[in-house]
Amino acid sequence: RELNWGPIAIVQDLQASGVTYDRVVLVGAIDRGLDHGTISMRRWAGGTLDPLAVQRRVFEAVTGVISLDNLLVIGAHFGIWPRELYTVEAQFGDSSLSDLVLAEIEVDRATGQMAVIGEKPLTPDNDRIVDRIVEMTRRAALVAAPSLADTLPLTVEQLTAPAAVLHNQFMADGRTTQLQ
Repeated sequence: RELNWGPIAIVQDLQASGVTYDRVVLVGAIDRGLDHGTISMRRWAGGTLDPLAVQRRVFEAVTGVISLDNLLVIGAHFGIWPRELYTVEAQFGDSSLSDLVLAEIEVDRATGQMAVIGEKPLTPDNDRIVDRIVEMTRRAALVAAPSLADTLPLTVEQLTAPAAVLHNQFMADGRTTQLQ
């Protein structure tokens, strides 16, 4: 399924479906501080976050931020993930993922004609990245769990921090405190 929308809506959709999965593989782009173009597979090992840390991720999610890490935390909080959850993560710079997609779009500004994505051949580098994503996704989805024992674990301590946002928390007595 394509899940490139908000983590809260995804969690609610999966809850409402009533379907339980034996294994889930999530594919996304994320910054883990690795070299550009690195594709890695990880096994979600979870961990415990304090309620305020979970709330920060929910806050970020409802503001429209689409984040693999927020989806992992929020899904774990609401108990939607099966025991076997893997991520296939593409490491890109700030604009690289959009560059990968935009490189596929050709617009003739004079006529307004636009070529369909996928009609233009990928660059050799982008082709290798896509092949590696497909290879790791197939492995995560199809290989028996004991054979994936060498997969790196991913814990809450390794997640990218939510954006630093200033918001107010209203207390029962009407005083306002600022949280950072």
